[in-house]
Amino acid sequence: MGWAPDALGNPNRTRLHTTHSIEVKYYDRPEKISGQNGILVDRRARMRTGGGVSCLGDHGTDKKQSFLGYMFYQPLLVS
Repeated sequence: MGWAPDALGNPNRTRLHTTHSIEVKYYDRPEKISGQNGILVDRRARMRTGGGVSCLGDHGTDKKQSFLGYMFYQPLLVS
């Protein structure tokens, strides 16, 4: 997780960004051609605040700038 300045020339704008991932292997048969398999879940969240923007967009003319996303991966692992 990081909290840092976000816009060149706009010292009042900051950003918080975080990424969390989990990977689970649920199949492991090394003697088979496609002998391994798992799933990966990735969650990302980002918000910006200050300098004309806010996380919720609730400060007068400030624009909302926030993001929350999930990704699911089903890779095929060939050994």
